[in-house]
Amino acid sequence: NKLMPVAIQCGQDPREYSIFTPKSPEWTWKMAKAVVNSADGNHHELVTHLSRTHLFLEPFVVATNRQLSVNHPLYRLLVPHFKGTIFINYLAKEKLIAPGGGVDYLLSGTIESDAGVAIQSVLGMKFNESFFPETLKKRKVMDISSLEYYPYRDDGLLVWNAIENWVRSYLKTFYNSREDILNDFELKLWANEISSSSGGRVKDFGEDGNGKLETLEYLVLTATQIIFTASAGHSSVNFPQKELMLYAPQVPLALYDKAPLIGKKYTEKDWIKMLPSLD
Repeated sequence: NKLMPVAIQCGQDPREYSIFTPKSPEWTWKMAKAVVNSADGNHHELVTHLSRTHLFLEPFVVATNRQLSVNHPLYRLLVPHFKGTIFINYLAKEKLIAPGGGVDYLLSGTIESDAGVAIQSVLGMKFNESFFPETLKKRKVMDISSLEYYPYRDDGLLVWNAIENWVRSYLKTFYNSREDILNDFELKLWANEISSSSGGRVKDFGEDGNGKLETLEYLVLTATQIIFTASAGHSSVNFPQKELMLYAPQVPLALYDKAPLIGKKYTEKDWIKMLPSLD
């Protein structure tokens, strides 16, 4: 019941790229897997990690500090989870995602294209579809009978549900009715800034997708998503990097030779030639 690779096509055009399987010659199959892992590594760093945790959170950090007083219940709830977010994002912009920085040096694309991928990803992200359970449903991996072994789903839902229950019990202390939400002018300013085209530019935010925040239930989901992303969500894509990606042949962040072709005989030397140099 674990996911296993059954076929790999190293490019979109079937006339140019054939399909390889585990029954293909050993080094051909290893090279095909390197192509997948390299593409996945680039997507992971630019989209899953940078865009959908670091950059995703920034508008909420800014709006919370600009629009909510330090004694506002939502401010008190969220701010502990924002510690270091702006600093690490600034450091990344200055050192990591900069010409000559780590991303430029290690990843496949130019620094301009890498930045473009990350920016377009966060700007195109739909907030109401980003809740952890919704992402699982969209990817059709909620059915345990079809995919029994999936710790990311099972452990993630336990954490999501625990955060959601805590957030609901906390916010219910301050908001007893819909009127309490509607009469909170700071909350309205906060939601407006997050969704504004001249502010946070968070797409599909609000109960109407345009910044409307009128119910406790939506506020609970919003706060849960922010806290989950800042904690468990980021941890799940950040901390395993060392164990999974430090060994370059497993996840080469760039390849230095062409993908394998059908009919050619490949050796270990060809596989090594694809991988990054030692420096």
